[in-house]
Amino acid sequence: MHKLCAVFFAASSFLQRLLSTGPRRISKEEINETVEDGKLNYALLYATSKDNAEVAEALGEGKVQVYQCFGHFDSASTYELKNLPGALGEQTLGDGLESSAQFFLGELERLDAYHARYGNAGFIVHSQGKTFALALVGEGDFKTYFLFDSHGCEAINGSKEAFVAASKKPTEMVRVLQALCPFEKTERFVLGEAPIPEEAAREMDRENNSYIAYPVVFGEIVEKEAVLVPDVEVPQGHSSEALRERKIRVVTYLFMMSILATTYHYRKPLSHYVFSHTIPKDPPLIPPRVVPPVA
Repeated sequence: MHKLCAVFFAASSFLQRLLSTGPRRISKEEINETVEDGKLNYALLYATSKDNAEVAEALGEGKVQVYQCFGHFDSASTYELKNLPGALGEQTLGDGLESSAQFFLGELERLDAYHARYGNAGFIVHSQGKTFALALVGEGDFKTYFLFDSHGCEAINGSKEAFVAASKKPTEMVRVLQALCPFEKTERFVLGEAPIPEEAAREMDRENNSYIAYPVVFGEIVEKEAVLVPDVEVPQGHSSEALRERKIRVVTYLFMMSILATTYHYRKPLSHYVFSHTIPKDPPLIPPRVVPPVA
C-alpha cells in the first residue's frame, strides 16, 4: 500500500522539477533523487495523518481514521502543482496498435493544447495500476515531451528501475506510451475453465485498461498573453524610423481632415457669428445682392 501510494508523490516531484525549469538533460542521480523525494514526502504526510489521529483520540474526539493511501490531489498540493480545468474522466485504452496509437496521439494533442494556453504543462497519469508523469515543456525547436515512471518498464528500459524518456516527436512518444501501457485483452476461453461471457469480458477489459490523466502546471495558473496583431499592412524593407515618420504623417493628415470636416459641418453658424460682428449698423451704401432661390 505504502509503495503504491508513494508513486503519486514521485510523479509530482518530477513534474515540479521539470515544469519549473524547462527541457534539459536529466541525470540518473536526479531520477533517484526524485524517487526518494516522493517516498519522503509520502512518509511525512502519512506520519502527520497518524499523529493527528492520535491527538484527536487523546482529546476525546473518538477514533479517527489514519489515511495510508494518498492520491493525486494530495501529492499535487505538496509540490505546488495546480490542477487545470477541463480534466476528462476515466477513459479506456485503445484496443490494438492502430486504436492505441490514435488514443495516445489524442492525449498528446490535449497536452499540447494545455501547453499552448498555459506554458509548461503535464499530466499525472494513472492507468492499469501504474502511475507516471507526462509533460510538454519548452518553446519552438526546444519543445519536448517527457515521460517519467518510477517503476520502470522491461519493454522500455529493460528493468524495474525508474526512468525518463524524452522526445520532440509526438509519434515517438506515442510508441513509448504504447510500450508502457499495452492493452490487456481478457481471455474468454481458458483451457479447463468455463468461458467468460462476452459482456463480462468487455467489462473486465474496461477495468483492466482504465486510464485517467490529471492536467497540472507548476505554481499559479496563468494563461499566455494574446499577441495583438494590428490589421495594417506593413511595407517590407522599411526601418522602424521610417515607419514612425510614416505614422506621424498619417496622424497629421487625419487631424487636419478632422478640422476641415468640423469647419464644413458648422459653416452656417460660424458665418453668422463672423458677419454679425463685422457688418456696421448703418445701412450699406450698396444695396445687398439678392440671390434668387434655386428652383
